[in-house]
Amino acid sequence: MNASEVAVRTPAGPGERDPSPIALFLLPWRHRSLLAAMVRRDLYARYRGSVLGLAWFVGTPLASMAAYTLVFVGIMKVRFDVGSGGLPVAALSIWAAVVMWQGFAEIANRSSSLVHDNAPFVKRVHFPLEILAASYVGSSLVGILFSLALFSAAYILLVGMPPWTWILVPAAAAPLLLVAMGAGYLLSALGAYVRDVRQIVGFGMPLLMFVTPVIYPISAVPEELRAFMLVNPLAYGFETLRSVLVAGIAPDASTFVFYLGCCWSFASFGLAVFRRLKGGFADVA
Repeated sequence: MNASEVAVRTPAGPGERDPSPIALFLLPWRHRSLLAAMVRRDLYARYRGSVLGLAWFVGTPLASMAAYTLVFVGIMKVRFDVGSGGLPVAALSIWAAVVMWQGFAEIANRSSSLVHDNAPFVKRVHFPLEILAASYVGSSLVGILFSLALFSAAYILLVGMPPWTWILVPAAAAPLLLVAMGAGYLLSALGAYVRDVRQIVGFGMPLLMFVTPVIYPISAVPEELRAFMLVNPLAYGFETLRSVLVAGIAPDASTFVFYLGCCWSFASFGLAVFRRLKGGFADVA
């Protein structure tokens, strides 16, 4: 699908001019057919000509998990609260967080150059540009789901029946996806006008990973530094996801709802900035 095949914008409907937080979902839902087409286009463009194709969705986090497990568990002896589970459960604990982190990092890195990478759409086709940004989240979500399916099979094979908290996985992942969505909108808008954003994000994401409990649990952080680590808004999200997937521990309801509200507010802020700045995208693409 190329720029000439995208439908012309219809009159603005619910969500397209709505400044409320609900607009985060109203607009993608209204244009769900277009969003699905954009996700398919993005996946096809990324893996066209690739021998492994969508298998890269699984191979990349698997390779990362193996490397991090070797370094942090095998060599550096980072302790995970895995009880008698040993190395397999420690590896699964890393995998659970790496899957989500790589999706988050992919959205941030690609969004920083979204306007310039999709100049034909921005300049010549009239359609909600928010959908273009949302399509990056959608294609990354496909990869996350692929990886979580493989994670589930590995968990059942290595550990046995999963804990009841697995039913909470969609809720536990929701705040991180909201942060990714907000970051995607924000970086797309800023990256359109300041090309340095792409380099800053590329440099900053690996640093952010090491100050976020992705490849180590928060319990491995010295007590005097733990409060500082929790200032990172991603820390609670990754700890919650790991607890739900591996430890079988549900989050405190009131804390989780507050955190979810903060993430929703950030996503709404990112969308508001995107809408405020998108009028000039065609001039700088």
